[in-house]
Amino acid sequence: MLGSSSRRPRPGLPRRSMTPSSAPQRSPLSSSSARQRCVEELRTFEREYRTRLKSYLESQLRDLDASGKAEPVSANSQKNEFAEAQQS
Repeated sequence: MLGSSSRRPRPGLPRRSMTPSSAPQRSPLSSSSARQRCVEELRTFEREYRTRLKSYLESQLRDLDASGKAEPVSANSQKNEFAEAQQS
């Protein structure tokens, strides 16, 4: 039975080299155009994200300016306010 013994894995050889389907697997990003498309999508996402973040931060700053509470609150005053609120 020469055929059956030749199918056993040989020591020292990687398992993948003995499988019949050892052809390289093509990933979705294997072609140049697919990679370029992916990069463009990421750039578009980043541009939109930065625009939304900028708008959000600007609106937060406008709200802060409108409320007139621009001075920083110290940690001690926060603790005092919390203690007073719990006593009430």
